[in-house]
Amino acid sequence: MVIFIRKTFLFVTLVGGFWTTIESKVTCPHNVPGGGWENCQASENETCTYNCFSGFHRNPMIQNATCGSDGAWNRNTEKLCRRKCEIGITKGILNSSCTLEIGEACSFTCVYGFKRASGVNTVVCQENATWGPSDPCKEVLCPTTIPNGTVSATECDRRIYSKCPFTCNQGFDPNPKYGANTVFCYYNGTWTFYGEPSCIERKGLCINYFEHGEWANGCQFQAYETCAFECNDGFQKNTNLTTNITCQSSAEWDVDLNLLCKEIDNGLIVTLSESYKYTGKHIYTVPTATNGTPLLDYIKSLPLPGDFRFLSVGSDFQLRHVYMYDYETNAIYKDSNFSFGLTTQDNWISYHRGLSKAFVKLSVDWISHNIYWTDPSYKWIAVQSLMSNDSSMYRVLIHENLDGPHALALDPMETLLFWTDIGIVTKIEVSSLSGRNRKALIYSNLVKPYSLTADYMTKRIYFLDAGRDVVETATYEGWGRKILIRKQNNNFDIAVFKDYLYVTSTYKNLLYCFNKTNGEDLHCSLHRLDVSCYGVTVFHHEFQPASDSAHCVNYGCEHICVTEKDGATCLCKEGYKLNQDTKTCSLNSEYFHRGLVFSNSSSICIVDIRVVTHFSYEPKCILEQDGTKYMILDTDDRQIIIANNTAIYLANVDNPVMHQLTEQSGMISGLAWDGYDRNLYWTEEDTGNIWRMSRESKTAQVFLEGLTKPRDIIILPHERLVYWISERNGSAIESSNLDGSDRQVILDSVVFKDSKSLGFYQYNKRIFFLDKSTDGFSYVYSCKLDGSDLYSYYRSSTVLETLEIYM
Repeated sequence: MVIFIRKTFLFVTLVGGFWTTIESKVTCPHNVPGGGWENCQASENETCTYNCFSGFHRNPMIQNATCGSDGAWNRNTEKLCRRKCEIGITKGILNSSCTLEIGEACSFTCVYGFKRASGVNTVVCQENATWGPSDPCKEVLCPTTIPNGTVSATECDRRIYSKCPFTCNQGFDPNPKYGANTVFCYYNGTWTFYGEPSCIERKGLCINYFEHGEWANGCQFQAYETCAFECNDGFQKNTNLTTNITCQSSAEWDVDLNLLCKEIDNGLIVTLSESYKYTGKHIYTVPTATNGTPLLDYIKSLPLPGDFRFLSVGSDFQLRHVYMYDYETNAIYKDSNFSFGLTTQDNWISYHRGLSKAFVKLSVDWISHNIYWTDPSYKWIAVQSLMSNDSSMYRVLIHENLDGPHALALDPMETLLFWTDIGIVTKIEVSSLSGRNRKALIYSNLVKPYSLTADYMTKRIYFLDAGRDVVETATYEGWGRKILIRKQNNNFDIAVFKDYLYVTSTYKNLLYCFNKTNGEDLHCSLHRLDVSCYGVTVFHHEFQPASDSAHCVNYGCEHICVTEKDGATCLCKEGYKLNQDTKTCSLNSEYFHRGLVFSNSSSICIVDIRVVTHFSYEPKCILEQDGTKYMILDTDDRQIIIANNTAIYLANVDNPVMHQLTEQSGMISGLAWDGYDRNLYWTEEDTGNIWRMSRESKTAQVFLEGLTKPRDIIILPHERLVYWISERNGSAIESSNLDGSDRQVILDSVVFKDSKSLGFYQYNKRIFFLDKSTDGFSYVYSCKLDGSDLYSYYRSSTVLETLEIYM
């Protein structure tokens, strides 16, 4: 026997002189350095994708490889998985732009309670895939000395928030005010003794020192002497005290010196805009007393540059970040170093663009450091990490069964997300911070609940119903509902702090406050005749207290980390899916997860859906197809169905290869898809027929016949109706049931000469269409399902070709 091998066959001679062939299977090497193939047999002509092990990452230039007939891959497998460093560093957070490559130097920030080591501004990914230096962040410690005294080195570790005993130098005594010889290590690494000096000079006069202010000229600090004082810049006199204080015979002041001057670094942030003109836009900061009372005499105002009109505001006090939604530019802006004194107007930078022009509401999770927002037009609730400046680091958290999400509130302490949905059934809902465990709390007697806030102290929500001019409250479970306030003031936003409810009004141009328990007017209104008040939030450390459940610190999520009851949970940004390690993410689809698909005569392209409100998103053309006239989408299967004059084709968005479904003898003039019954419909203008094809059986049959030039068909699967345009004394709109019965003309008017592009809006049950009138203008019309209540929405001198409704 002789064996010859050629390509994929063995030629074998057998006894007797006969030849036979045996097929030999060609395979390529199965190993990938630093990773492995995904569901791959490595057989000839097979194209395989790959994954990389921990400590490696995919080459963004190489998505897959193909096994050749010579048993070799068409890609260098040595270059598929690259060595990388871990995403986390000890007690620090890497800059979001860091790619984790070997040799790369990355900037970083240290976590709370730590600061950069001396001389260390970057960390370097070393050859062994570890960061150097290994400990770039050093713990913040208070010094060993205090003014006129020394801290005990043996009884104190000097860490922040620690209390340490101290001794005073000769000639000084411990301050007897609070009866404790301990000092407190503040978060910035400095000692404090209840805002007073810990060691005071030994003499028989009243104390001549207090923080954040100075005495007026001439005070001798003697018994029975009354002295005046002034506060330093950035601080204010406490309005609950008298202007002058008296030194008593006991050598003590008649008031606590610690209360004289209060730092203006927390309170309310309010956004305002001049009524009707949308100019004169401002940010106001309103300091509050310790009980929540607004200190109206110390308001600061900052005029905003450009065309900003901030309608919603949220903050992360620990990070000193403030976020605002701007109605004019459809974007969220960030001030990453917010000064409550409003010392500058140049800190605002664009953080997320492409929101809709609507009453978008923001809310911030200060524990996991994420921002959430509602979008009533796109009908979704989204979340974005505050630890990254990458604007793509967001995820649409909830989008199903939403009619018009408006108000939004969080309780990160209880890991709860609340929102209002204004629609067919207006309701208040709740879920976890990851969108799980969703349920309706309140779903009756609601009209327009535009604003919502959560009070973690009482475990109650407070909501403002602008349609009923009331402010109500209920428990986190939806029980104990009661009306607190009835005022017809065009109320817009609401916030809660301590015992106060703060409500803004666009009609009365004011911010007013009430008792959160009984709704009593507390008569602390901020009234501005020339501006309207919009958004309000509380910027205060007591409003956002620290938590022991900060599970996301150093948890290692690649994209977004949220806190749940049982710990941290990782989420992936739009277009990505979570890997099996539950921390890293991989691309879910090559093209947009939510997009706008469009075509011309030669190409089919897709672009991020947010291009509707912001034009910075670039389209990707995925198919070259000549003669495309009609196009529809099967969004469940991510498929595109297109038609030219005589044929219909199908392609997958993520694998755009055209497959012909059918070829017709008639002239195709419209295309529609019924996603419920999974049937494809099309009209033929020259034959007068409407056809229906089952996607499962691939069989087509005439649905209706004998029509007059039918075109532009749409299907209403919920209503079990079909609509199309025909030629009857101009353009007419006809309808029938999905079984072909009850055919009728709903609009037959000589006014309509060139109607086209039907659409249906589920929310208000109306048909929309375009028409070019005899006056030369194009119009957008709508009517009810029976053709009544005809209404013109828009007139354009430009010819309108296509109408599409975002549901």
